[in-house]
Amino acid sequence: MELQDSFPHEDLPTKSELIRLSTGAFVRLQLKSGARFWCRVKSRQKTNGCFDGISDDSIGPIKRGDAVEFKSKHVLEIV
Repeated sequence: MELQDSFPHEDLPTKSELIRLSTGAFVRLQLKSGARFWCRVKSRQKTNGCFDGISDDSIGPIKRGDAVEFKSKHVLEIV
């Protein structure tokens, strides 16, 4: 599974929102194929800047409940 980097546009989360991203928050991510899905943040790895999450959708190769590792550059939206 390859995640698409978010492209700069006015609706992206701000840097301060990404810094405050915490456990339990929902984020929208996008696969390279263009499919978007929601993921719940499970933990943050301070050493490499990655987040561990759990998929909340079943889309393409991603099934609900699958583990997902992502960085802030992959986040399209935060709820």
